[in-house]
Amino acid sequence: MTRLARLPQAVIFDMDGLMLDTERLAARAWDEAAAAEGATFDAALALRMIGRNFADCSAMMHAAYPSGYPVDAVLGRWQAAPRLSLSAAYARGNESFDIVSVDRLGRFRADTVAGGARIDLRSLTSIGVGVEHQWRSGDRQLTRVTLDLVQHF
Repeated sequence: MTRLARLPQAVIFDMDGLMLDTERLAARAWDEAAAAEGATFDAALALRMIGRNFADCSAMMHAAYPSGYPVDAVLGRWQAAPRLSLSAAYARGNESFDIVSVDRLGRFRADTVAGGARIDLRSLTSIGVGVEHQWRSGDRQLTRVTLDLVQHF
């Protein structure tokens, strides 16, 4: 077994497609949005849209479908669907993820793990929950739980 010469100071996991297979869920969401408008969605197009932002997906759909296809209605339904986001992270030597940056790593003596989830609802409301736990020097430990409720106007 190969050992690392040095432990990493931070690891941040982006679990949207990296650790969780969300591509099938996204394709299903496109299918459902199209079906609600009485249309079908091209599975090959859904695959090409993986990793693209909404503006790119919109342009790709407008280019792929004929003028009679309800592109804007399907886009609207897909965008209004609830979204779930997950996150996880570990940092060595940092006391807060609020201030994580490359130049600050190693400045503090704490090991921190964090994780969270956020769901964006159709009503333009986001609900998030997170937990952060730290092991600090002097056998001190700190746990922080956050709950966010955001209403977009």
